[in-house]
Amino acid sequence: MNDYWDISARTTYDNRDFAAQNFYTTSVFDTASETVSSWWHQLKVDFEKSKSKVSLNAGYKTLDDEYSFNRSAVANQNTSRLFQSLLLYQQELGTTTSLITGLNYQYRVIKSNDRGNHSLNIAAPFVSFSQQLGTYFNLLPSVRVEFIGNSSPEVLPQLNASLHISNWQLRASGGRTIRDADFTERYNNYGKALVPKGQSVGNPNLQPEVSWSYEAGFDWFYQSALRVSATFFQRFHSRLIDWVSTPYANMPRQENLDATGAYSLAKNIAEVNTTGLETDIQYIGKISQQQRLVINTGLVWLYSKSSEANPSFYISSHARFLSNFNVQYELGNAALSFAGIYKSAGHSSRRQSTPLLAKIIFC
Repeated sequence: MNDYWDISARTTYDNRDFAAQNFYTTSVFDTASETVSSWWHQLKVDFEKSKSKVSLNAGYKTLDDEYSFNRSAVANQNTSRLFQSLLLYQQELGTTTSLITGLNYQYRVIKSNDRGNHSLNIAAPFVSFSQQLGTYFNLLPSVRVEFIGNSSPEVLPQLNASLHISNWQLRASGGRTIRDADFTERYNNYGKALVPKGQSVGNPNLQPEVSWSYEAGFDWFYQSALRVSATFFQRFHSRLIDWVSTPYANMPRQENLDATGAYSLAKNIAEVNTTGLETDIQYIGKISQQQRLVINTGLVWLYSKSSEANPSFYISSHARFLSNFNVQYELGNAALSFAGIYKSAGHSSRRQSTPLLAKIIFC
């Protein structure tokens, strides 16, 4: 608009029709398909003058979801609306200190023949400082408070630090995070007259899951051609929300269930501890003025331990070992890339890999 004001807007439409067999359930009768269409509208307003900046980012999304468990089942019809906004204020307090504070607000609504009609308000004020100590050390403490519906407020502190010397960057971070249950995890299959055994059933009594996460790592740079990174991380979950196979006799709500079957119930698992190591290498080689070779490869080792006697879906299905690579050759405005991935699945001896993928990109 002028030297101080900027306004931008965008809108997006997306439609997807896909197979969803055994994505939500372990039933042998599951031959599910799903169709999802959505509109997304976004507006952003920025004001910046001198050492101060204020921005407002607002978005509104509408989504229609039709899920059919199999051809003989009545399809689940879900319509949801999401409004979210972020008000942000940034202020430079000095040459080495800056302040960032703001408010995040969300309003969620769902109307469903399966989950029922529900709404939820979420508000989260936050404040963060960025402080440079000396020439090489940076410190970023922050705190956020989550108000979710009528639940008690959750305080989320976090601390990030980095040290950059010569070709090395050392970094560490730690903090507390939460995730509240979504409408599916709370109310899935509550609106049906009879839920076939093996399907997923929600739990409205779920509490937000909590995790304390820590990580430490380094980045090593060789000129602008090579970067080698490694990160060790740990995540200590309590009240983790996941789907657990549960017999009918132990289901908290039995009104529309088959007494002879078992179901996947959304539960707060007492504890899940995850430890992992991630490495990443990137190489950018200039062959000539018009030619360039870009190589990316990474490895992830992951181990999770649960206090649940009956393993949940996440623990039993996530990869213990994951490797991937991408090789891209660039010639002028054209690029040819090859990518591949390999993983060793959770608590089993299965090995899975994707075929080599190739794509041609013209820029």
